[in-house]
Amino acid sequence: MKQMSDINEVANQIEAILIATPEPLTKGEIAGKLNADIGEIGKAMNLLKKRYEGTALELKNYGKKYKIVIREEYSEIAYRYSELELNKGELEILAFLFKNKKAYLTQIKRLRGPKAIEEISHLEKLGYVKLERSGRFNMLRLTRSFIKKFGKEMEKALKEQNPEVGNQNLEPSVQSGDIENPKSDDPNSQGEKQ
Repeated sequence: MKQMSDINEVANQIEAILIATPEPLTKGEIAGKLNADIGEIGKAMNLLKKRYEGTALELKNYGKKYKIVIREEYSEIAYRYSELELNKGELEILAFLFKNKKAYLTQIKRLRGPKAIEEISHLEKLGYVKLERSGRFNMLRLTRSFIKKFGKEMEKALKEQNPEVGNQNLEPSVQSGDIENPKSDDPNSQGEKQ
């Protein structure tokens, strides 16, 4: 095993990896990439957390995985001045919603797998989708601002892929209110919990 005695250097390498990789990583995955001891990785990550105190960045954990992200209070300004970058999964969700007008949250989870919640969260921050309660279930819909901004382009792209897409009413019915901690998302889920 390669010895990495300088904790600052380990922290710098972890920082580079977590910024460069699109998905969060576990301490074990990071240790494997750096050929380092997991205890050393933990110490270096604690150093990173301290470095980011009082800055716009934070080392955020998602269960047992970690990613360097922009703090919530700075995300609006960051998105406002960054180029629109949507990953393939987010584009897939938007296309699915555009074609179907709405979807149960569990449908999107089945479509995208474990990445769905993070992708939906990013799309909500951008103001493109809205998660809302519909009876006992959570529905995901496109927002009016998304339709105004991209509706014509999406419709054209879908028509090119599927000529049967006709003149749909593109205006989604958006209700006010966010839904948190849903108990069930789909009437077909038979009690599936989030």
